[in-house]
Amino acid sequence: MKKVICLFSLFMAASLSVFSQNPEVRWDKQSLIISGRRVMPVMGEIHYSRIPAAEWKGEVRKMKDGGVTIIATYVFWNHVEEQEGIFNWSGQRDLRRFLEICKEEGLPVILRVGPFCHGKYVMAAYPTGLLRKVVRCVQRILCFCRLLTVSIDRSTHRYKVCNGKTAVH
Repeated sequence: MKKVICLFSLFMAASLSVFSQNPEVRWDKQSLIISGRRVMPVMGEIHYSRIPAAEWKGEVRKMKDGGVTIIATYVFWNHVEEQEGIFNWSGQRDLRRFLEICKEEGLPVILRVGPFCHGKYVMAAYPTGLLRKVVRCVQRILCFCRLLTVSIDRSTHRYKVCNGKTAVH
């Protein structure tokens, strides 16, 4: 349980870095304590890449108005790498723009990176070409996973903070 709380706190600190320079994240038996304030987080899920980019602001605002205090979102691998080795972060896949909208609304974001993403997605959101090529070789899959995480890191590096410093992977 302590590991879960610690990981959640790290995610909170990383996502809150968008909104505060150096948030202090602690917890006790009652709640999380962020920058000295008790917080009872209410998390809502939104799959940004499944919604037209022009609708993101309205959808995020509806979630906030409904009492959501943290946004969680998948980064679907097969949405950002439709062609092998080409990561497309434009338009409906523009993760940075989505993060900026959440920042404007004052909502931290927890990225659900995967590579496995359930989200009721065919083949867990792995790119089709990857599954054709790699059936038995786990090491090869991990190489492709590394490419994905490097691409996500490049896209979001300025948003991550761990103990007041940029997180290291």
